Amino acid sequence: MPFTIRSASTTLQPQGLVHPKAGKASSNQLYRSFATSRATLRAPANDPWAKREAWRHSPTFGNFRQISKMFPGFGLAVVAFGAYLAYDAMAGDDHAHH
Repeated sequence: MPFTIRSASTTLQPQGLVHPKAGKASSNQLYRSFATSRATLRAPANDPWAKREAWRHSPTFGNFRQISKMFPGFGLAVVAFGAYLAYDAMAGDDHAHH
């Protein structure tokens, strides 16, 4: 352990809060420790930039469906071009003249 802080009731170790007699932290203790640390890292409730940043997290701008709508016939064009290449390979191109 790189560091340990001891007090009368608990021991703070890198993996979370541990009772001195318990030895190792349970997964429930680790989860509570993680949840409280995430709660402290959240943005404040009265963030003045929240409206200006909201568009970045909107599903409209990052959604695959939105990007695919930019090229509506691309899938059909790929299938048609593949069929053309298959036909061209099977039919063969005779260069007997000249």
